[in-house]
Amino acid sequence: MGLNLKKKDWSWGKEESNLWDLLKEEINVKEILFDDNLEEEMSLDTKITPELESEGMLREITRLIQESRQEAGYTPKDSIEISLSAEGKLLEIISNQLDWLKRETNAASVKVGFLEKFDLKKELETDWGKILLTTIKI
Repeated sequence: MGLNLKKKDWSWGKEESNLWDLLKEEINVKEILFDDNLEEEMSLDTKITPELESEGMLREITRLIQESRQEAGYTPKDSIEISLSAEGKLLEIISNQLDWLKRETNAASVKVGFLEKFDLKKELETDWGKILLTTIKI
């Protein structure tokens, strides 16, 4: 998603990248573009690309993993292993982003499949399907 702005007399310009970055974060868009040809002062591109959809799935999975960590009584300092099982597109996205999920959840390892021993086994419901999550503190 992006925000398109008509070039006007802005009090801060394109070179004020830190302010534009803050604005992007606050309104949750990927980019801000200046376009003199806009009819309105601004327009919002709301097209959901496959990349944005994948990113949304990963954020949701990360949120669910963090909730599960808390439910299991883990502290942020605890070293854990995570396994995830899913189907279809969800499995493909998880498989391609194991390192990212590991970093975002502060896990010692994240893998696709099942842990034989686990502290927590939970089925997570997402907009894209079900995920079976197992974790163990190591």
